[in-house]
Amino acid sequence: MIRAACLLAFALPMIAAADPDPIKTRLDAAREVYQEEMKAARDRVSEWLNGREDYARKVGDKKAADRTKEEREAFASFGELPKGIPDDISKQMTAAQAAIEAAYQLAIKDYVKSQNDVAAAATERALTEVRKARWGHLELGKAEVLEGYIRLGLQSRIETRKQYTGGVDVIVIARTEKENIRLDAHRGACVIWNWEINPTELRVARPDGQETPESGSLATARVIPLKPNAWHTLKWRLTTTGMTITTDGKVVFTERKAYDLDIPTIVRLRTGTSVVDVKEFTVTPIPPPSKDK
Repeated sequence: MIRAACLLAFALPMIAAADPDPIKTRLDAAREVYQEEMKAARDRVSEWLNGREDYARKVGDKKAADRTKEEREAFASFGELPKGIPDDISKQMTAAQAAIEAAYQLAIKDYVKSQNDVAAAATERALTEVRKARWGHLELGKAEVLEGYIRLGLQSRIETRKQYTGGVDVIVIARTEKENIRLDAHRGACVIWNWEINPTELRVARPDGQETPESGSLATARVIPLKPNAWHTLKWRLTTTGMTITTDGKVVFTERKAYDLDIPTIVRLRTGTSVVDVKEFTVTPIPPPSKDK
């Protein structure tokens, strides 16, 4: 018995070494590849920004140099990609993100097949955290992170982590169950698509109010309501000389008017009476017009 016990004690480490968790091993390898790909992409972004700043300084363009510095800070702090980045860099990041999510999904499936529900649940939680990385520029609050988009429940919000001074281009790709997609920006400015009281009226609050949402003076436009449960591209260009709002490429509201956008502000998306899904939410600063012109 003693001899058998000794043999078993000697054999156990060999068994353990020969029989690791193959699902975890495969997932660990995928994570390493993901980290390497993302580091390479981030390095390329930094090099691209450096080149753009070097050129701006070479020609003495202070605005361009300052803008590049702001973009570098936003990228370092929030993972916000600068405007105009080469497509192959963004595609590299997108491919890496898709590959790691697929690796996690396969691991979850295999853990379920092997009846390891504890590991499946832990891997599912880890996948949620991986998906959140794509939305690092946003405060997600209670939003649910799903495959390729985020879901906001009733009376919910997401908002930028960065504050913006001056003009902005806001681009949102979203869908609503029925009503209420609301965007907030400077000084109580707001746009409401599918307003619950009258979905055929686009509600626009100008940036001339307080910091309270929708406190700006009101303007409206007659519109065709957003189709429920369908993806729509919503754009809001807000500058010191006016605003333009488009829905799926069609201008639905525009006005020329002087706006004071000097107070730093976050940009927010809110829901009201319906669940809203969002698969893109980007905000791009607009450089002020040159005083020489």
